[in-house]
Amino acid sequence: MHFYIILPATLISTKAIQDLYSDIENRVKTASNILTEKHTKAMETKFTTLEGELQRKNDQKFTDLRYESRAYTLGRTIDVYLFLHYAGYAIELALPAFNTELQNSPQYQKEMIGRITQALNIGTQDKKPILDPVLDRVEKFIQMLNQSEDQVKQLQEALRTHRTQKATWGSTPR
Repeated sequence: MHFYIILPATLISTKAIQDLYSDIENRVKTASNILTEKHTKAMETKFTTLEGELQRKNDQKFTDLRYESRAYTLGRTIDVYLFLHYAGYAIELALPAFNTELQNSPQYQKEMIGRITQALNIGTQDKKPILDPVLDRVEKFIQMLNQSEDQVKQLQEALRTHRTQKATWGSTPR
């Protein structure tokens, strides 16, 4: 038994309405599946991008932390040499650090310049001559630094004083 809905100037059977409903339902499901698939792919792409960014940031933080911990340890080791008044050893340990560990740690660079200055002053006060090749490396190192900074000027003065005083000692390096 078929019922008819009477619309103006048209008669539509319930079967036609069911077919129309089924067709609309299928189209909605298809469109939904397409949108879901596109959305899922977009989310996967975004997730992969964010995961990569997070990994790069973590890698950079880990690298910074590694450099900072090395610089800190190196500084403490140099402090021991300074405490023992081994000025030459302290300088020999400090200079190469600027090319490796301290390159990414400006805070420790300034501390290391202070330690080199302190080592030169200790060598001068204790009348312990530092080897000329080490002093030459300090001089080359100074040339790489910003000459206008007070700390660099103090280092230059300590180097000049040590060289001047060393000439009057006339002994072998210790």
